[in-house]
Amino acid sequence: MAMEYFVPTNSAGLASNANTTNPRPGPVATGAGAFWSTGFGYYREVSFTKVKNISLGYTFDNEFLKRIKMSNLRVYVNVLDPFVFTKFDGYDPEWAAANMGINRPAAITTQLGLSAKF
Repeated sequence: MAMEYFVPTNSAGLASNANTTNPRPGPVATGAGAFWSTGFGYYREVSFTKVKNISLGYTFDNEFLKRIKMSNLRVYVNVLDPFVFTKFDGYDPEWAAANMGINRPAAITTQLGLSAKF
């Protein structure tokens, strides 16, 4: 069987192969090919568009506020990072440049608030 990839020294009867066309991933110091030390082996296209913040609020009018004996009343909602548009197949493309294994799902934060003055 022709093996065109890295095969370490082993006891399974397979001939070792220090192939650098398809090297073992990892630092060169561990015996991996130089291809992996450049970081190019981790390149991924991560173009994306992200909606970072949606904020909606409503301030009640003065006529209503006089009836309920308040000087100000505002209700609002903020949503952080609700949408990401990308072809990236990982979790969050903003984490794609992080070390391998650190990529994580995007956190969507929702905040509901009420501001009142009497």
